[in-house]
Amino acid sequence: KAFVGMVTLPQMPIANIHEALELQLEEHVPLSAHDAIFDYEIIPSDGTPDHIDVALVAFPKALVEDYRDVVVAAGFRPLVCEMETQALVRSILPYKEEGIAMVIDFGRTRTSFAIVSEGILRFTSTVSLAGEAMDQALAKAYSLDIFAAERMKKEKGFIRTKENQDVFNILLPVISAIRDEVLRHILFWKDHALHVHHPNPEVSKIYLCGGESNLKGFSEYLSYDIKLPVLQSNPWVNVSTFDEYVPAISANDALSYSTALGLALRSKYIS
Repeated sequence: KAFVGMVTLPQMPIANIHEALELQLEEHVPLSAHDAIFDYEIIPSDGTPDHIDVALVAFPKALVEDYRDVVVAAGFRPLVCEMETQALVRSILPYKEEGIAMVIDFGRTRTSFAIVSEGILRFTSTVSLAGEAMDQALAKAYSLDIFAAERMKKEKGFIRTKENQDVFNILLPVISAIRDEVLRHILFWKDHALHVHHPNPEVSKIYLCGGESNLKGFSEYLSYDIKLPVLQSNPWVNVSTFDEYVPAISANDALSYSTALGLALRSKYIS
């Protein structure tokens, strides 16, 4: 429901940026200024360039108003509307991390990809390939109900051993499709980043999150095939060092609260 774009503007006072984006919004997202609610973040640049690059995020106005009305009716006072991926990235990427990273939110019904450069969300996309497809493949192959198939997936994992070869082969088409999507998005970003004169378009690492990202062998397979470090996300990385306090929740369960933690961190990192 959200749209992300990178826009290049001529040098102008910051106070004029919102109006300038409003005038050309339809060139970058499939929404008119009248039907959209949008915001932007200025992308830092080296030196004194002759233009301003901004990361634009837009929502359908009706969607935002529907959420606002529900929240108000429930007795709360809404402060901000934000894309889920923005909050997710804020919680799992170390604050002020340099370079370019990809975040993969591997869930049960969908997988989302995000490219983050210098802490700013630059690109996001979602595909329907996800854990549910693996459960269905196992259920069909072994004549299991979907819950038994999911248990088998978690127990066996995506590990290529003699004893686990059949399960590995059944899961391989879905995992390979996810890998292909990762490569496609990395290539798209590289070509797009070069177009906007990004100084270094190379993705340097991948962060995994989402309930399906804990599949045994998945991160190792991606790292081997894509030739990049693939890291399991820590949603507490910007909250606690664990030196004095460890939250009373498992690491796997904590990943389910990554978005909520990212929203809570918003006031800490955005003035």
